[in-house]
Amino acid sequence: MSSVKLDWIDAEMDLEDALMDRPQLFRVGDRTFRLYYPTLGMSMLANRTLPVASLIKGTEFVDAAILGLCMDKPMEAVRFVAIHTIRGKSRLIDGHSIDDRTTQLTSLLNVEDTATLIKAILRLSDADRLLCHIGIGEDTQRLRQISEIRDDGTTITFGGRSIYGRLVSLACERYGWTPEYVVWEINLVSLRMMMADHITTVHLSTDEVEKLRIDNGRDFINGDNPDNARLIKEMLQDGN
Repeated sequence: MSSVKLDWIDAEMDLEDALMDRPQLFRVGDRTFRLYYPTLGMSMLANRTLPVASLIKGTEFVDAAILGLCMDKPMEAVRFVAIHTIRGKSRLIDGHSIDDRTTQLTSLLNVEDTATLIKAILRLSDADRLLCHIGIGEDTQRLRQISEIRDDGTTITFGGRSIYGRLVSLACERYGWTPEYVVWEINLVSLRMMMADHITTVHLSTDEVEKLRIDNGRDFINGDNPDNARLIKEMLQDGN
């Protein structure tokens, strides 16, 4: 049984926590540590140590899979946790800081503790869950539909084959940041939320609106459908 005590905020506050970059405190005995929202660089280092997300992807029983992983690779699992308790490029690149924290945590955590903390880290890293929560998927699908309608075969897109083009370059260009800031300073959840939820305005022609069946928040009734005749008649009567 895990002895780790986590100070979870309500799930509805996760967006605000990511925006504030508020670390998650955890206690083991009389010691208190912080789990930080991972930056892109931190995530890359941690993934080299133990690619947890890919190892449990598609697993039905996630809790059991993480526990099994911690039992099979105990040192790697603790090091994975240790990386997320350290902030700043210089300390993360310096392997001594990670080594020291790993040694410290190894003496305090059992396998169940480590599994509990890895689950907490995966929660902190789960931008997809927050994107789904605010409905970004619907916007993305609609933009994709617009692109398909407007595609006349004359547009060709190059690049975007790596994280350099798909994320780092876009963030630097859009916000005027340096690559180092994107990789080591802003947490990855905030970065992905900003990139995905960026306000985009698309002007559509009447024909494009018709093709997309975009209702701007209103319900459309197909007047060509005989089954709607009674409903239309009732609406007209209500309007008189």
